Amino acid sequence: MKSFYCWFFVIFLLLNVNAIAVTYKSAYGQNRTHNITVVLGNHKFEVDGIAQYKYTEWYVDGVYIPPTDYSGVLATDPDYTHNFSNPGTTQIKAIVYNNTTPWTVKETHIWNVTLL
Repeated sequence: MKSFYCWFFVIFLLLNVNAIAVTYKSAYGQNRTHNITVVLGNHKFEVDGIAQYKYTEWYVDGVYIPPTDYSGVLATDPDYTHNFSNPGTTQIKAIVYNNTTPWTVKETHIWNVTLL
């Protein structure tokens, strides 16, 4: 019976590994590009330390992913979580805009992601 519980625990852990999101941060302040390698599962991307009143749009391989994040008065860091399930490369892009009319691009953060 003891081995049954051990195997149950091991299977439970393996099934939940994909539910754990690793966060890849890109510091606010200038354009940045990151080249990373990830494993299967969910991974979170964040523009860290963003200023107040900025809009951020997220793109995966050039396709816009709604909704647009707004940092607001609290300067809430924008983030996006992506599930990687197919081997290959994916580009995650965050475009940060100034709160002007019309919006103007402040900076761009790019993660070139390779899935093992």
